[in-house]
Amino acid sequence: LNLTLPMLAAQRALGAFEGAAKQEAASAALEAMAKRVGVSGREIVKHLGDAARGTVDKLALMTGAADLMAAGIIPSMEEFVTIMMLVRKRAREMGIDTTEAWTKVTDAIKNSGLSGLGGGGQRLRGLNIFLDLDEAAKKFATSLSKYPDQLTPAEKAQASFNAILEFAVKELQGFNAEAETNKEKLEKMRTKVGEL
Repeated sequence: LNLTLPMLAAQRALGAFEGAAKQEAASAALEAMAKRVGVSGREIVKHLGDAARGTVDKLALMTGAADLMAAGIIPSMEEFVTIMMLVRKRAREMGIDTTEAWTKVTDAIKNSGLSGLGGGGQRLRGLNIFLDLDEAAKKFATSLSKYPDQLTPAEKAQASFNAILEFAVKELQGFNAEAETNKEKLEKMRTKVGEL
């Protein structure tokens, strides 16, 4: 018992240092990518955090935004916020953690560029977002005067992002972003405590 408490304290301290190191690395990566396109990674995180109403921790915000940018997608702040609002809406409806929903959406977009046409759709279906990502890729290819199989990974990811954004705009009509559910209040508290 005498050794247990110091070991637990040491494990907690190590966990805090590891978390801080991950957040520092994610922040540097996002800032570097954002700088290349003339925006601030901090501004992206601020806008996403405001849209999430504090329900998604900064590491997840940075990682998701960096993943999108690494996939070749350069959303405007408004587009980032729209996607986050869709994430909040779906998390409410599905009764899942907003961070989990954010990760599913950003992973789906990122993976659609890495896999065959329409990849990433399975993660979206888990959030009751039913989109034909193959059709989205075909539509995007046509707009570029290409065949779908000629799309680059970045173009495939952009096609998926465009489809999700279009879906989000329709879905968010009438969504009260200012209201917070009890679940969101709990997530917000959990996020604040986790970031201490």
